[in-house]
Amino acid sequence: MFLLNFDASKITLADLQALMDNEVVESRDIEHKRTLSVSLSPEQKRKLVAGISSFANTDGGDFIIGIRAEGGIPKELAPISRTVCVRPTPEEDYLARAAAHRAGVSCGT
Repeated sequence: MFLLNFDASKITLADLQALMDNEVVESRDIEHKRTLSVSLSPEQKRKLVAGISSFANTDGGDFIIGIRAEGGIPKELAPISRTVCVRPTPEEDYLARAAAHRAGVSCGT
């Protein structure tokens, strides 16, 4: 079970709880992240960009931020503050794409 066919605005707490109850393991269709941080290490940034771009380069998938996982298995909700969600400036976007390119990760256009 994953949320790929759900309207994101209609996903409920019960849907997220079902991911944990059913121990839906990370796969090519779903990725769990506890949080995103502007202070990621270069390796963490590479993994983040690789995870997101892998969905863009296939049939898509669910990249869920706000779930703590252990060994790819979701364990607990870890909601993030709306203040964390800041749109990057054009310069930050360019730098992120340049870093992804240097790491050999395709970001699309």
